[in-house]
Amino acid sequence: MMQFVLLEVHLTGSLGGEERTPFTKTKKMLGSSTRKLKGVNLSGKETVRCSNPSSDEVGRTYVQVDGAFSYTSSTAACGGVIIDHNQGIKEGFKTRLISGDVLTAELWGCLFGLKRAWNSGFRNVVLRLDSSDAIRLLKDPTPELNEDWALIEEVKNMLKRNWRVECQLFDRDDNWMADMLAKQALNDKPGFIILGPDSVQTILDSDGIG
Repeated sequence: MMQFVLLEVHLTGSLGGEERTPFTKTKKMLGSSTRKLKGVNLSGKETVRCSNPSSDEVGRTYVQVDGAFSYTSSTAACGGVIIDHNQGIKEGFKTRLISGDVLTAELWGCLFGLKRAWNSGFRNVVLRLDSSDAIRLLKDPTPELNEDWALIEEVKNMLKRNWRVECQLFDRDDNWMADMLAKQALNDKPGFIILGPDSVQTILDSDGIG
């Protein structure tokens, strides 16, 4: 079941090692958004934090994603974090893309975030992104001439699986963790990197934010 919510939501909470997972055929799959991802299995570790969530949030998992683009190097990247209903970080992820603009990167972030959530067994997910253009592409019929057609359809296929996914337009200022991971990935080598809670915290600390 899929639900789109066009509103701004805000998140506050605390943060909580790192696993680098080889992503075979990364350059082949990320080099062109006209290719669909088939059978991608991204594995990682999980960490749970406990607090007192409201009753309507119990069981929800929040996937926050963002895209980044460097005009200097013409490089795109995406990043994201997966947060449980206690607002504790379960993991982060990031990857530099071979090509694409910031909107393409945002869509890749959606796909990777949804795949990570699905493969981790989460079935009640809120997908948060700060791009109204990306949400519109996921909500409306995909134009056949759109160069990201295959990528958009792959994200839609993920949304159609047997789970509950709510898409929210997230406030840009509150999406700073995903934004930071995406921007950091601009300087990485191509490849998919999974970060444990401690590694996410280290990145935030290194930037003077954590």
